[in-house]
Amino acid sequence: MYIYSALVVLHLCYKLEYFRRQKWPADWIDEVKRLLRKYRDAHHKLTNAMSALTPSGPASATTSVNDLFADIDFFNVSDSPDPITEYLDTALLGHVVDPIQFWNSQLARGHPLASMALNFLSVPASSVDVERAFSRGGLTVLKCRHALSDESVRAATILGSWASVKGLIPEADILEVFRNKSKRTKKVEGGLYMDEDDATTPEVINIV
Repeated sequence: MYIYSALVVLHLCYKLEYFRRQKWPADWIDEVKRLLRKYRDAHHKLTNAMSALTPSGPASATTSVNDLFADIDFFNVSDSPDPITEYLDTALLGHVVDPIQFWNSQLARGHPLASMALNFLSVPASSVDVERAFSRGGLTVLKCRHALSDESVRAATILGSWASVKGLIPEADILEVFRNKSKRTKKVEGGLYMDEDDATTPEVINIV
C-alpha cells in the first residue's frame, strides 16, 4: 500500500490532491508524507555512501552547455532540508503524461528527488511477468538438457517472453532461417556431421 501511495504522490498530475479528492483522513495523508520523507532520507544516505566509495576520474577540460545552465532550473528555490515539502508545495503539472520521462530529465538536472522517484516509478505493477520468466527458464533447463550456456538460457527465456507479444518477433524471418539451415548440405569431418558454414557465421535476425 505504501509503494502505491508513493507512486501517486510522485506523479506530477496527482501528488496529495488525489488523496484529498478521495477523502482520505488527514492522518493517513500525513503518514504517507512521513514514510516518503523516511525513504528519501535513507535513499539520500545510501547515495552519498556509494558516491564516497566511487573513485572520481580526472576532471574534464571542457564543460557542456547543459552543465553551464543546469542551475537555472532551480533558480530562486530555497535550500530547504526537506525537498519533499518543496515538491508538494509546487503546482500540479497536468500536462505531464509520462512521469518516468519527466523524472529522467530532472535526474540529469540534479533534482534531489529524481533518483528516488525513478526507483518507485520503475517498480513492476505485479510479479506476474517475473514469475512467468522463471517458469519459462524452468521449462528450458531440463534434466536432459542441463548443459546449456548462460547465454543460451537467457536468450531462450527472453525470446519466449517476447513471443507472447504479437508482432514483436519477426516469425517469418525466423522460420526462413530454419528452412535455409535445413537445406544446407552436410559434410563429414572427423566422424562428426558439421554445417558447411561451421559455427563461424551465426545467423542474425534484427528485432525492431
